[in-house]
Amino acid sequence: MARLMVLIISLAIAVSVMPAYCQEAVPEQAAVETKTLSGKVVSVDLEKSTLTLKVMDEATAIEKEESIQVMPETAIKSGEAAVKLSDLKADDKVEVGYTADQAGILHASTITVK
Repeated sequence: MARLMVLIISLAIAVSVMPAYCQEAVPEQAAVETKTLSGKVVSVDLEKSTLTLKVMDEATAIEKEESIQVMPETAIKSGEAAVKLSDLKADDKVEVGYTADQAGILHASTITVK
């Protein structure tokens, strides 16, 4: 009986200490770098919540189109006034603050109409 109690107590201690040893190290997330793009609106897709801009590629000095995912939390402003994605029109000049995910998709954090 004493051996059984020692075994039960030993197992209880082992089980209570085990989670500390079994936890996987959580990798630190890399700091997300916010970048900016400036250009003219080519199109707005309200169904997909995307904005397509014509921007100058700084590396090649050639104009290209860039598609940006507009998130529900994206702050969109024209001057001091808040506006909606649906208010943006082709040829509007905008500056977009964005981050890129691992797949290379650009996610807008801010859009400012110039």
